[in-house]
Amino acid sequence: MPARFLVVKVEPLSRAEFVALEAHLAVTAGAMPLAETRGYLAAVACAPTRLEPGDWLPTVLGAGGFADKQAAGRIFTLLMRLYVGVVAALDAGARVTPTSDDDVAPWCAGYLRLAQTDPRWTADPAGVQLIIPIASLATGSDMNQPDDGTPDPPMSDAQRTRYRDGLGDCVRAIDLYWGARRSRPAAAPVVRAAPKVGRNELCACGSGKKSKRCHRAGARCAARPAGT
Repeated sequence: MPARFLVVKVEPLSRAEFVALEAHLAVTAGAMPLAETRGYLAAVACAPTRLEPGDWLPTVLGAGGFADKQAAGRIFTLLMRLYVGVVAALDAGARVTPTSDDDVAPWCAGYLRLAQTDPRWTADPAGVQLIIPIASLATGSDMNQPDDGTPDPPMSDAQRTRYRDGLGDCVRAIDLYWGARRSRPAAAPVVRAAPKVGRNELCACGSGKKSKRCHRAGARCAARPAGT
């Protein structure tokens, strides 16, 4: 799988740090709740489009401010460590999905929120299909329905249980799908100033000799005077 452009290793958040981050998000206007944030960051790590922290931090933190620079730095650090932990867990095949049933819907809502804002993700039919279980758990509706303009019906209890039990496998499948398509920006193509001349083609100098016998071989072209 191509790299996620992240190689930093950090200590996972302690219980006290989780509590502090959750408390800040809970009282900040427009901020995501912690469960939703964790789903959102999992989607950031899985997504086909590379996002820098500056792209997603404002969405997570909302419009609220900080008491001082020290407080801001602490929350930024906790969020970055949380994100790095998600990436490390995905790379190790470890669990990134919630353990509490109460957190499933908000976690999936956060994941879906990022996916819906990624134009590459939403334009890919297979990528959209893979996220249907997450979208269904986020909305409570059966999203695996024809797009005919009618409202999606509620999920059945059996379907909810199936999607809930398979959530980890669903996230891994999405990560593998986009991981195989995630790459660094392509290098600029090399443009030749003139067409390449084949070995057996006549030399462009007009000597009448084949290229391999003339300029390609480093010989002086018969059509050119000595010293040119």
